Amino acid sequence: MAEIVLLTPPVTLKERYGKLSRAANTLPSLGILYLAAVLRKEGYSVSVIETSSLGLSIKELLEEIIKKKPN
Repeated sequence: MAEIVLLTPPVTLKERYGKLSRAANTLPSLGILYLAAVLRKEGYSVSVIETSSLGLSIKELLEEIIKKKPN
């Protein structure tokens, strides 16, 4: 079965929320987690990379994706 990687883009809280960035958080995205749960239930191997929660740069994100070897 395919290896799938779901991720959030590496954007700052200011870029993502604008004026509301002070009230924002870096909790994992429930939408992506719901998708991962459904895919896993269907037998897929799924990895989630929550870039903003992990504080990853674009380069670090790409390294993580390469490590996971998605199809």
